[in-house]
Order: sequence, then structure tokens, then C-alpha cells
Amino acid sequence: KQEDSSSEEKEESPSVLQWLLHLRAQHLRYISKFDSSLSLIEEAIAIDPKVLEPYIAKARILKSMGDFTAAADAIDIPRLGDEADRWYNNKSALYHIRCHKIEEAENVVKKFTRPKGETQQNNLNDMQCMWWASELAKSYFQRGDFGMTLKYFHLIKKHFDDYVEDQFDFHSYCVRKMTLRDYMKLISFEDSIFSHPYYIRAALGAVKTYLVLVQEPGKCTSNAEDEFAHLPEKERKKALSKKRREEKRKETVEEPEGKQKTTDKNAKDDSQKEKEEDEDPRGEKLLRVEDPLKVASKTFLGNLNEFASDYLETHVLSLQVFALRKLYLLALRALNRGLNILSQSTATDKNKVTISQRARLVVCIHQFFVDYEKSKGELSANVKQIIDAERQTNLSASKVDELTNKEISAFPKSILHAIAGFQIKAIKGSNVEKDVSSWLASPLAKEQLSSSTVTNAFEALEHLNRFAPNLVPQFKSICESVWPRAKF
Repeated sequence: KQEDSSSEEKEESPSVLQWLLHLRAQHLRYISKFDSSLSLIEEAIAIDPKVLEPYIAKARILKSMGDFTAAADAIDIPRLGDEADRWYNNKSALYHIRCHKIEEAENVVKKFTRPKGETQQNNLNDMQCMWWASELAKSYFQRGDFGMTLKYFHLIKKHFDDYVEDQFDFHSYCVRKMTLRDYMKLISFEDSIFSHPYYIRAALGAVKTYLVLVQEPGKCTSNAEDEFAHLPEKERKKALSKKRREEKRKETVEEPEGKQKTTDKNAKDDSQKEKEEDEDPRGEKLLRVEDPLKVASKTFLGNLNEFASDYLETHVLSLQVFALRKLYLLALRALNRGLNILSQSTATDKNKVTISQRARLVVCIHQFFVDYEKSKGELSANVKQIIDAERQTNLSASKVDELTNKEISAFPKSILHAIAGFQIKAIKGSNVEKDVSSWLASPLAKEQLSSSTVTNAFEALEHLNRFAPNLVPQFKSICESVWPRAKF
């Protein structure tokens, strides 16, 4: 209550309390108090269920708790409450993709698109909708469908390649029209086009996918999901082609009656477009390349090292790729660049230096030297001389161990750093299952999980599965006690 100029008491509107609860709930989510945050936002919604903004906050809270399905259901409420709002529509589609409901996401997003004689996917690709392609790639990666993952990452790369080609037409236009200011903007844009966040995200994701194909081929489910895998190759292709034609016929959007017919030329163009079929609809050609790491280096790592050199992830992935290809001097360069970024970073940068990348870099350094020692006999004298010189000075065993201890001790509440410590021991040949089991039985493991995000918990689970798979069920049970809404 408040007093007005006439000294009479005036009661506040209920909406004031609703927005205060909304603000408080978002603050609690920011400091990772998700249960209290969810309780407050529910209270805010109960005051006036017709107000749509609190549902967005509820969806974000549920996403942070790892319950992507409930988050998608929550964000559908404001979308249905205001179907003319494109932002609600896109956000709802994005949340459906994150819980792997791609068909539902297509049905949601097509309310604001008008595909003529083509599938919803092709329509969005033609519009160069990169957030859509990026989220689909992530979803397919999480499900192990690496063919479709690479297909969408390469699609984003193609969009940027098209931008570069389209710029050539603008050069003559600017000179002819004397729009020199716009011309200078174009020149500047050309210099930094591959530093765009969407390109960097796609390039990093593609390199990571190629790495998984080489290091963990068993994770790929693309072929396993092929219902015609038991057929001979020729018959399998015919069956897949028939299935795609049926799916395309079902997804084709019919034009409403009474709509003005297109001209003969446009009809011919549309007919020709319909006849064009994707030669690699499941990304199988991208998946079955002879040397995945060579493709990753040639197609993506060059631009990443030039335009995303301030991202720690660039150098972590470069180190892994070049070490596996036995290009140890390039791997050493990536290692030193990563350490340089690490030394200059006093705090984690959300986009360029993350907790995950810091922990992985330390692990990759130890893996690099183990691999180098195994392959030392195959290398030339010059390569061995350069690496051995680094090994005796800047990267001596004692200095690497000191760096490792310093990094892990700097993040005592990080679950990824805790897992990294055990992973390094496993790389060196130690049997760490007993140590990991003791750690999981202690309160420290649960405390570190509680201080991490659900995304980091999923990543820690993946790392643990590589060197201590027998302890995965025990780790999952702790994760489920900390994140009861998430599905591990």
C-alpha cells in the first residue's frame, strides 16, 4: 500500500506483485536456485494467467533444470495465446527441436512461412534460416545421427559461401552508383564474414563431429536408424528414394482455392524445382568420406584459426585433429596458442573461454605427449628436435603437471575439472576406477554437480563413459538426485 497526496491509503494493483515475482524468479534462476525460482514463477502465473511473459521465464527455468519437454510445453502457452507473434513462434519451434520433436517444430514454424511446392525444410533452407539449421544440427548430434549433423553444418557453411559469391555483383553496383560509403562497409564486411557467430558455431560443431566419427565410431546411429539397412545397396537406395517421395508428397502444402494462378514461366520454374531432388538427403556422403580429419582441416580449421583465433575451442579442436593426423608441429602450435589464451583469461568468457574448454585443453595436452611418444619413431629428426626442445623447456613434464594442478585447483567446484583429473591419470596408464568410485561415494561429487550446470553434467557423463564405463550408473544416480527433472 502507498499514501497518495490526500493522505488516503491506496491499494497496489495485483500486477505489481506479479512482475516483482517475475523479476525475483529470474534472479534466482541466474544464481542457480531453480526450485525456488520455479515456485515463484508459478506463483506469478497464478496471479494472472493471461499475462504471457512469465511463461517464457518458466520455460527458461525448466530448460536450466534439464526438463526440455516441459520447457517446450510451457513456451507453447504464450505462442497459442498470441499466434500473430513471430518471436513466440520461433522460440517455441526452437524448444521443440531441443527435445528432439522436429516434426512438431516444423508444424509450429510453418505458420509464418509459405512453402510452395516444397518441403518445410527446403523452404527454411532457401531462406537461409541459420538458427534453424544450427539447432537441428545440435539435435541430430545428440542423437548420434552424424550424417544429418554434418549436412546442416555444411548447409550453414554454404550460406556464407553464397554471401561471398554474391558480393561480387555488389562491387560494380557500388562503383556505378557512387555509393562509396556502402562500398567501404562491404569491403570491411568481407574481411570479417567468417567471424560471424553462426559460422564459428557451425565450423566448431562440424570439426567436433568429424572427431567423434574417428574416435568413437560406435556412437554413430545414422546407419542403425536406416530401416532398409538389411537390403542390398541397390534395393536400399530405391526403397529410400520411394520413401522420400512419399514424405515429400505428404509435406507438400496445397495452395488455397481461388488464389491467382502463377504465370506459365513461374509454374515451369516451380515444376523444375520440385523435380530437383537432394542427392544426399541423409548426409551419407558427408559421413562416408575417406579421411574425416583431413576434410575437417581443409574445410573448417583454416578459417577457424584465421577468424576465430581468440576462441579457446578452436585450438583445443585443432590440437586434437592435428595430433590424430600425426601433424605434431601443427598440434604443438595449437597447444601453445591455447595456453596463451588460457594465461590471459582471468575469468571464463561465456563464448570464447568456457569451463568445459579449459578442462579439455589440460586433458588434450597430456594426450598429445602420450601420442607423440608412441609415434616418435615414425617422425623426422627435425620434428623431434623441435618438440623435444619444447618438452625440455616450456612444456617439461614438471611444468605440465604444475599447470594441470593449478588449473584443477582453480576450479574446485567444477565437475568437469574433477573428471579431467581422473581422465589424465587414465591417459597415463593408471587404473582410476577405485579412485573414481571413492570420489562418487563422497559428498564432494554431489557438491560439485550441484555447483555445475546440467549441460556440464551431461558432458561429464560422456567423459566418464570413455575411461570408467562401469561407474556410469553410479554417476547417473547422483546426477538424477541433483537434477531430478533431467533425463540422463
